[in-house]
Amino acid sequence: MIDTESGEISEQKIEGFIEIPYLKKMRDDAADWKDTQKSGTFSHPSTGLAKIREQAAGAVRNQIHALALQYNAIPVYEDEVDAFETGGQRISKLYKTLKTSDVMTGKSNAADDGVRSHFWGTKYMAVGSVIGASMTSQTCRKCGVCANYEVSQVFQENEKVEVKNGKISTNFGDVLCNLDDGVYSEKSDKKKIREKIKSAQRTESAEEKKSRESGKAKRGTIEQFHCQMSECQNSTDCDAQAAHNIALKYYLKLVAENENNGEDFKKEEYQTEKGRFSSLKYFMDKGKEY
Repeated sequence: MIDTESGEISEQKIEGFIEIPYLKKMRDDAADWKDTQKSGTFSHPSTGLAKIREQAAGAVRNQIHALALQYNAIPVYEDEVDAFETGGQRISKLYKTLKTSDVMTGKSNAADDGVRSHFWGTKYMAVGSVIGASMTSQTCRKCGVCANYEVSQVFQENEKVEVKNGKISTNFGDVLCNLDDGVYSEKSDKKKIREKIKSAQRTESAEEKKSRESGKAKRGTIEQFHCQMSECQNSTDCDAQAAHNIALKYYLKLVAENENNGEDFKKEEYQTEKGRFSSLKYFMDKGKEY
């Protein structure tokens, strides 16, 4: 845990997944209902699904608020959620409902303010925040580097890039790219290389596939991330990594906003080890895909 006021990092590790039965029910009931409808009518409203979504939102909100109160923590939501898992608009609507009670988005209205005051009272109109989640699942939580971004930086500085021993040299180390040795051009090969790296990050072993299938009923889509930095190659759960990086990204945003107009953020003390936070800082500053 990171103390957002002092910046101290606690050795206490709090991480994991909480099962919300209503989410599974919402997913299963939606799939069953879809199977009973004629083609092209699934977009029609369903009061039954709306009721389940309301119950799911209440259950998830209670868990989030309980954790926030227990640890005096700030809930940080993704700025945008597009077709999360396979839920499409169902999950997007659920996520929006959760954010409404906790976050001031700048687009609030009387109805949203009423929801927040209902949960937190009129004194505290927002207890959470939002942050852009771009690339948080692809930035390694161990070495702090996004391999695809670093390769993109190499292409930005050079029209051609050399692959040697199956690796591309970057400012933060060698990236495994699963390509034949040779020279590759920015114009014709950049996209192919990025896809190769991204695919390798998601390649799973037989054991991982078995684990994913066994846990799918509870969590839905499950993916493993494999860092393609040759000196790291850490493996972890994609969702856990994204959540970790979203929280870290928000903390870095607080540092940038609160200390000397962000100038201190550029200093070396915020780079805790080689490459740490570099990619997250880029995406926080730019707020867009490269």
